[in-house]
Amino acid sequence: MKEKLSKLSQSNIIFSILLYPAKVLYHLLFHYLVPDKVAIERKFKKIWGYDLDIKNPKTFSEKLQWLKLNDRKSWYTNCADKMLVREYVSEKLGTDKYLIPLYFSTENYKEITKENIPSVPCVIKCSHDNNSYKIIQDKENENWNELRQYYKGRLNSVNIFWSNREWPYKSIKKRWFMVEAFLQSKGEDYKLQEYKFHCFNGELKIIDVYQIGTEGFKRARILNDRFEPYSEEHSMGYPNVIKELILPDEEVREEMLDMVKTLAKDFEYQIRIDVYHVDGKLYIGELTFFDGAGFDFITPKEFNRELGDMLKLPIDNN
Repeated sequence: MKEKLSKLSQSNIIFSILLYPAKVLYHLLFHYLVPDKVAIERKFKKIWGYDLDIKNPKTFSEKLQWLKLNDRKSWYTNCADKMLVREYVSEKLGTDKYLIPLYFSTENYKEITKENIPSVPCVIKCSHDNNSYKIIQDKENENWNELRQYYKGRLNSVNIFWSNREWPYKSIKKRWFMVEAFLQSKGEDYKLQEYKFHCFNGELKIIDVYQIGTEGFKRARILNDRFEPYSEEHSMGYPNVIKELILPDEEVREEMLDMVKTLAKDFEYQIRIDVYHVDGKLYIGELTFFDGAGFDFITPKEFNRELGDMLKLPIDNN
């Protein structure tokens, strides 16, 4: 029925106009009136094809849904805020050298102008959401009025909490626009490496590394906590496999582990710590509470259960 209405709406402009109030009402009801537990269960069934047993979660994907509902500490919001997390990271690590260089920040979208942007490649993004970044390679070739209007719109967008009920996002204030350095290797092996360290119960368990090759193609590989690769069929949502992973020197790897272990101590259950590696230098990307919102396809299927066994919850064995 939903598919038929969608097709009719696309082919008939009058029907589309008449249908619009109903669509607004539908999204209003789903976003604001449906309880979190019901919304999570509905989306889980839609994505995974079976009912979520929230009282007895077993896989990693299932346990992330339990955490959305039951692990709600107020300070998580600062860790999800891309501006405020900088303060958290520098305080915990005792240094700001692991922060991506910040060229400019403002609470006023009107200040996103050519004059306020450096003459080097950089990234503009919001502090309160995902995927709002814009890479600026040459500020002379940008339409700054369009950019300002785009970021003005981001202030009026629906809070991303409502999409997947990821609680840390719910109270983030929509205010900061940030201009950070555009990270890219000067070497010939790859453009960038991003290591996603999955920490369960305060300890590192799994590493999901992404590597952007010199041709610009992105690939991934799952590693254990000793940087040893799993088989190529293992994936946490990204299917393109790194055939030949070029690991940083042991000294750099040890530095990564020290950073991650220090940050992971504060998180009782689960946190993903993203670290960029650029020519021997390390930068914290972000802290993520719910990898893929618990909806990314993990392969093989047994790996999802293996990850779930690694993550201990207070309701296990109930």
